[in-house]
Amino acid sequence: MIQEMRQELKSWGDTYYRASDARRDLDEIESRIDNLNSRVSALETK
Repeated sequence: MIQEMRQELKSWGDTYYRASDARRDLDEIESRIDNLNSRVSALETK
């Protein structure tokens, strides 16, 4: 029973880290897209 609980806690921990890593990566990608949109807009106004 205790071993099952340890495995379950580890599983939840792995899921949390994967989700947080994915969120960080997505935030970085969104930031880069925003920067590109700004650069394109600046070029279009010239």
